[in-house]
Amino acid sequence: MSDAGDKTDKTADKPERRGPPLGFSEFVLSIGTNALEYLGHDKDDLVPSAADLAQAAQFIDIIALLKEKTAGNLDPDEQSLIDALLYDLRMKYLEVANRR
Repeated sequence: MSDAGDKTDKTADKPERRGPPLGFSEFVLSIGTNALEYLGHDKDDLVPSAADLAQAAQFIDIIALLKEKTAGNLDPDEQSLIDALLYDLRMKYLEVANRR
């Protein structure tokens, strides 16, 4: 016997999703955005904040891991995106680390 107050619907706990479903490129870009924030750049890139290089490195490593684990399974656009993003983030990491 179920109480009317019990939540048996698992979807009730999920937040409402807006927009198209998340694709691989959007997922990788969201991780890249986190890395940039930890490198001290806000959304508008106007006011640099304090960098956390250890956290930034962890997000960059996650993208590198995704590249390794998805090798041979990405379409050319996804492969180009992940390669360019990794390069840009690594260069930005070195730039921030060298300023310290």
